[in-house]
Amino acid sequence: MTSILKVDNIKDSADNQAISISGGNMTVAGNTTFSGTVSGVDSLGQGQSWSDVKASRAVSTTYTNSTALPIAVSVSTVTQNISRVSILVDGSIRVHNGIYTSGDGQQGAVAIVPSGSTYQVTTLGAVLYWQELR
Repeated sequence: MTSILKVDNIKDSADNQAISISGGNMTVAGNTTFSGTVSGVDSLGQGQSWSDVKASRAVSTTYTNSTALPIAVSVSTVTQNISRVSILVDGSIRVHNGIYTSGDGQQGAVAIVPSGSTYQVTTLGAVLYWQELR
């Protein structure tokens, strides 16, 4: 049996409005504490863990986040003299890091990829690490 509780607002112990619900939007006021479980919320990190995906990924290849949640993509690269790494999401550069050095240079980048979006990593150097929170 499923129970449904419908409320318009919730008051705190001092009879002040703490939570109001209107038109599907919920507003929380002051220092309101919640304990319990929230379901139906899609958020980064929810039930996800970091995975080393370097062996299954290639630079300049487009991938699609086919999961129901956003993912994080973290890449670290190394090269001599010029180090650069970019992460494109849906075809637009979201993160670009570069450095000019007199020797080896290492760069890293992290980007959030929404569910259903495409992503691609470009670099002048070799990929040291490629991890994804998924």
